[in-house]
Amino acid sequence: MLSAVQTFAVPLLIGFLAAAAALPAAWWLSRGTSRRFAGLIAPICVMMMMPPYLAFAGWSLLRAPGSALGDHLAAAPAWLNLGFSQALAVLGLALWSSPLAVIMLTPACRAIERQRIESLRLDGAGVVRTSTLVLWWLRPAFVLAAAAVALLMVGSAVPLHLAQFRTISVDLWSSLMLRPAWPTVLEAWPVILLA
Repeated sequence: MLSAVQTFAVPLLIGFLAAAAALPAAWWLSRGTSRRFAGLIAPICVMMMMPPYLAFAGWSLLRAPGSALGDHLAAAPAWLNLGFSQALAVLGLALWSSPLAVIMLTPACRAIERQRIESLRLDGAGVVRTSTLVLWWLRPAFVLAAAAVALLMVGSAVPLHLAQFRTISVDLWSSLMLRPAWPTVLEAWPVILLA
């Protein structure tokens, strides 16, 4: 049961964080020229070609033995170490998958006309009110971007395995190491159905 809950809860959290992190970049790209957007598509795609565990591995160096955080975590309870590891995995995967959310959110940001924002400012709406309305207008694209990232993350195994999450993908990955492939393929029906 725990693996089924974590299979969907963790990817949804990653999707939400990735979409939230992508909003500023998507807004900036939408307000620029199409040349700026085209120039940034290549680096965005290159980021997605990097291994998904790269950010997790890099950030894990923060808790290396001998560092202030590493020494503090060494003396901390096991649940704190596990929680820190899981937070690093979630944040690392959200960072890795945020370019996908940028690509999905930019057209929605571009669809918001500058005149709408200018009229809000002329009516006396402050930054908070304007930002709230812009976020409200972007909610369908935000949900779609978060869902796309979550679908991508359902199949993620390595960073979630290293962080000791129990997801169906991690269980299947472990099962493949221990027994023949066909029983594992039959057990993979939820992930295959999503794919």
